[in-house]
Amino acid sequence: MTEKEVDEFLKTFTNFGSILHMPQYDSIKDIVIVNIWEFTQYLDKLYYPQEEEPYAPNLLKYGIISESSVKEIFCKHPESAEDFMKVLTTIAMASKIKSGLSILIDYQQQPDKVHYYLPLARTREVYTPPDKENDYAFIEIESVNFPANIQASISYAIMDNNDDVVLIATEPSNVSQFFFQSESGPPIIIEMIYKGSKTRLRIMNSSNDILTSPAAVEACYKVITASCRCLDRKINTISDLKFSFAVPCCEYPDRYHYLYYNCEPQLCDACSAENNFRLCWSKAANKCEKLNKDDGARLKETCRTDILLKFQDIAGLVTDDYDFEALKEALNIKDVSTPDPEDSEGKKKAMMLMLLNWEKQTEIPTKHALKTILEDRGFAHIANKLDTEIKSDVY
Repeated sequence: MTEKEVDEFLKTFTNFGSILHMPQYDSIKDIVIVNIWEFTQYLDKLYYPQEEEPYAPNLLKYGIISESSVKEIFCKHPESAEDFMKVLTTIAMASKIKSGLSILIDYQQQPDKVHYYLPLARTREVYTPPDKENDYAFIEIESVNFPANIQASISYAIMDNNDDVVLIATEPSNVSQFFFQSESGPPIIIEMIYKGSKTRLRIMNSSNDILTSPAAVEACYKVITASCRCLDRKINTISDLKFSFAVPCCEYPDRYHYLYYNCEPQLCDACSAENNFRLCWSKAANKCEKLNKDDGARLKETCRTDILLKFQDIAGLVTDDYDFEALKEALNIKDVSTPDPEDSEGKKKAMMLMLLNWEKQTEIPTKHALKTILEDRGFAHIANKLDTEIKSDVY
């Protein structure tokens, strides 16, 4: 048989349900499961072990099992254990961890041998964070065919590409924690809570000293980069998948700010008022080349265009850092006498007067309308002070 005929044969009998072949995954395209019933029996033993099995406690409580324990499950066919787990890691049901030294269970490192992390093997119910929390960043994923089991694949991407990270075993089936060790700064713990289309990212030890350290930005950067790497691979099999990173607005809980590569923090004044976790995640995203704003896989911001400008919005824009004549022309200030300012205070007063006159002469003076004018006419540094009004259903 030719290679093409073999491929057609495998495709036909996979469609019949007689065998299982997944050529869409390069790493396992040479593996053919010819006994699907036996394959599912081993899945059952792995995910639903008898409680008296020695590996059951850590597997059911924390989703952790050693490679040697997997081979015990395959006592009749130990040579198949590696291929079996290779299939599970490829289809994102498990995450391979090179050494148990990179796993903490009850603050104890595990033996120095290969282990696997199976998040969905944990029997404890999912953790639901309080609705009023807003001290986190999040990944938002949008797809008609929402990718399953991204927790295992993102965990693998984080662990496989960073030698300084340790998995902290947790009980809830939708939570993963990572301990980032730094030679030049404090250790950082980041928790990921998976819930629907949004995955929360929280810096657990978020004191001011932690958040202002380069180590915190570096840890956030590693999480963002690994997540992007994982989701980019998903795009190869899920063509409509889009994703972005964002932080909730601290002033308006139902809105959020997107974070991008090589972009200044798109935060409102309230969110950028102090060196907090939002700036930390924003600085990390700013370094991640995989998070390009113009990438077709990015979710797009949905701006509110109907929110009227308020006096405090205008007052918040006033600065002496602008070109007087250019701004006067941009705002179409013609019939109002506005003397040329001679000093810093004069420029601020002139700007306030021009903005108030623009509001008065505009039929519907919305924040979106003013922001658009300022951005189009070269005053982006002023426009950025206006909130990016986002429609959102942040959970």
